[in-house]
Amino acid sequence: DGQGKHDALRMAHNYCRNIRRPWSWCKADPANGVDALSLADYDAKCRRFKDYYRLADFTDFLERAVEQRCLIPVRALIVDEAQDLSPLQIAFVEQQFPHIDHVWVAGDDDQAIYEFQGASPEWIRDLNGRQGWTTQILGQSWRCPEAVRRRAMVVIDRVVERVPKEYAARPEMGEYLITTPAMLRPLLSTAPSSFVLGRTRKVCGAMARVLFDAGVPYLAERGDGPRPFNSPKLLAALEVFRQFASDGWAKTAEFAAAIDKWAGSIKSGGHVKHGGKV
Repeated sequence: DGQGKHDALRMAHNYCRNIRRPWSWCKADPANGVDALSLADYDAKCRRFKDYYRLADFTDFLERAVEQRCLIPVRALIVDEAQDLSPLQIAFVEQQFPHIDHVWVAGDDDQAIYEFQGASPEWIRDLNGRQGWTTQILGQSWRCPEAVRRRAMVVIDRVVERVPKEYAARPEMGEYLITTPAMLRPLLSTAPSSFVLGRTRKVCGAMARVLFDAGVPYLAERGDGPRPFNSPKLLAALEVFRQFASDGWAKTAEFAAAIDKWAGSIKSGGHVKHGGKV
């Protein structure tokens, strides 16, 4: 449809800018009206629109910073998630190196998931062998149990162009399962704690709906489904209960006063904060 073709043109346009290539370099997609001429026309229209309204996008800022050799006035530079940088971002970062005393680049080419937007994990692989650079591989994961680590290694070892790396998992063995939203409820009914990973926001939202309907407490980092425990007001209420539960519910009058205070904050649109993070 029209919107789909516009999105394809916009993504191709942004991709070419990020990888610093001419429009002719982009692979033609006749079905969506993407070719060198349409990209050049789209770029001219975008520039006229931005000039008229005196606007600039993030890529504009990067392009100008590279062209004008802008430097960051710092002595130390930390570049995180380096595997997701595009050639345009890399050009800006690289031009800082000669003027900075200490540089740390943190990244993992195995976690490169933005190549469709022009990200270039080859850069950190190049740094790994560049003269004057020292590479340190972190050997401990605090996120993955052993079952997940083993499955991940089966998948990633099929990738030819990568920096080999070994790491230890969390002490727990854990369990790796492939499931669907429909299968999620019976699986979690016997599991004390689980981490559910969905490939898309839509999948995460469907899983959240299953848990919500089943009355299973959960935290959702992403997704379009219900996220009740992401509400500051609800978290404030839970914090009140948790704080007084740790005292054995001994201070009844104090507890009642805290509840009244929390209820008042809800009416005024705020929320009560007690101690640590839920």
